[in-house]
Amino acid sequence: MAIVALVQKSLDQGEIAADLDLAIVARAFFALIHALNIRHKSRAGIPNPATIADMLAKIFERGVRSG
Repeated sequence: MAIVALVQKSLDQGEIAADLDLAIVARAFFALIHALNIRHKSRAGIPNPATIADMLAKIFERGVRSG
């Protein structure tokens, strides 16, 4: 299932806060996915590859959770 369809289904079922815009939630998801590219160095350091996917999932989930 496409990401936009999953977001819409989650909005419809009340899993994602109803006041969030479908387009913004989908774009935020894609932005976080692109954060998995850890080849680029930054002043913040290099993330731990063993935990980055779980950490990004937590950030996204906490940001869109309903209630």
